[in-house]
Amino acid sequence: MTILRNNLPLAILLLTVVIVCDSAAIDDIPGGSNINGNQSSIPEDPAPKSRLGSSKYVVLSYVSVDFSGSLQTCRSYGLQPATITSQKDNIDVQDALAMSSTYGSSYWIGATNLGRPNNYLWITSNRPIWYPNGYLNWAVGQPNNAFVTTNPFGTTNCVAVQNLIGAPWIATNCAFRMGVICQDV
Repeated sequence: MTILRNNLPLAILLLTVVIVCDSAAIDDIPGGSNINGNQSSIPEDPAPKSRLGSSKYVVLSYVSVDFSGSLQTCRSYGLQPATITSQKDNIDVQDALAMSSTYGSSYWIGATNLGRPNNYLWITSNRPIWYPNGYLNWAVGQPNNAFVTTNPFGTTNCVAVQNLIGAPWIATNCAFRMGVICQDV
């Protein structure tokens, strides 16, 4: 009895380690699991759903990623971040956004001026955002990176589209987390 009393803290520690390790192993089961180790009946969202008919645009409103994560997220679905080079593209984006039911939210698109101040490029083509036909859809007062000293959001090198009437573009901080709009490759 004396041996058990002296080693009681050690026994509790070992029991704790076994329980923690067992829980970690259950969490490693693909697809999630309940306490019995059975697979969860609620799988992760396997594919984008907010696609309108034959639209090439897909709104991923259920993700929350920074700008670099938006590229990775689109690629994980075999897509690329959205490139909007015409009024028709913009109307298609607005239609896709209307299906997402997240009015007022912002979503990453594939444009940035990282490494090229005052020269926004589409990351999918490395061409200026106005190429090939001069189409731009900046919100009033955008891009706002000219006012970094007074901008409460810090450096604004990445472009997002707002789910508002007209789907205007805004320059914002690349570290912000939001959904993403992807398109077919």
